[in-house]
Amino acid sequence: MATADAAASAGAAPVASTPDDGSVEICGHGRVKRSELEQQQPDHAPAWAKVVHERWEVQKAEALQRLAAGTPRERVAAALLRGDVNAAAELASGAEDGLAYRIALQACREDAASRVRAPLASSAPIAVAPAPVSCAALRLEKLEQLAPREVWPAMARLIDATRRRDAAAQSQLLHQLGQGTWQAGSQRPLTAVVAASIGVQPTPGEARLLNEATGADMLVTTQGWLYGVSEACRPRQLADANRRQLCEQVARRMPAWVVDGSDATALHALEKQLGLPHSPRSMSQDEGRKLQERMMAGFVRDAMDFSCAGFARNARQLKELAVQGELAFHRAASEAVR
Repeated sequence: MATADAAASAGAAPVASTPDDGSVEICGHGRVKRSELEQQQPDHAPAWAKVVHERWEVQKAEALQRLAAGTPRERVAAALLRGDVNAAAELASGAEDGLAYRIALQACREDAASRVRAPLASSAPIAVAPAPVSCAALRLEKLEQLAPREVWPAMARLIDATRRRDAAAQSQLLHQLGQGTWQAGSQRPLTAVVAASIGVQPTPGEARLLNEATGADMLVTTQGWLYGVSEACRPRQLADANRRQLCEQVARRMPAWVVDGSDATALHALEKQLGLPHSPRSMSQDEGRKLQERMMAGFVRDAMDFSCAGFARNARQLKELAVQGELAFHRAASEAVR
């Protein structure tokens, strides 16, 4: 509900589901005539809009406090949602919880990557905050011990090898990925932790916190879950017979790791480069674009529904996306419509 949050924080009157009498429900306030809302200007919002927004913010703060007093993974999640990567890394360094460790390590890696990108994106000198010192204590080796069958650490290593142009390390990691049985893990681990902490009837504030977690996860997932494989198996590398064989082995195992549209399109492109039959789990760029458009259309449609049912539906969908992944979520939604 990012669009809805922006509207409420700006004082704009939100629009919820409309019954036959032409009124809309605002969760925590009651019904308001749509005609009255449509006449309001953003800078002259009704008094109740500010009151409702403040109430939702209190609910969000309470949900965040509960996280901060919870399990190790919940405490790490709370630190990240407060923007404190250093505290999250410090908490995770002493945890024996693979998911807590992973979300902190991902945040540290994202922080480090952003420090590299920021000067490149600006021609003017910029002030950069000190790096989180506790991140230095987090290691991929520790995560591999905590979650030995999860594929994410190996993928992270492959991305690192690709960025430093280490062909030997790329080949070694491709061989590792092509062997054994790997598990994908959640693409939205922070969202999954927050979702598990809220009830079946979440408050608007809890739904907002869940949206913030999803946004934080997207900062990581938009980099490309299978970026390292795609880069290590480009046409130029495939001219080497050994590299081609390694890439084929990985491509045949990748369907088990595909949970989101970006995964499916990366697999489709790799299969095409290798001349392999397309897996049922792969998806062309056009199909992937349509999937994303459908997903965004649904969330944009829900974004202006500020009813209690609308917030609950939004939170439920985000939880299902985190647990199931985009492909399973949309397949279940499609079957429900039939």
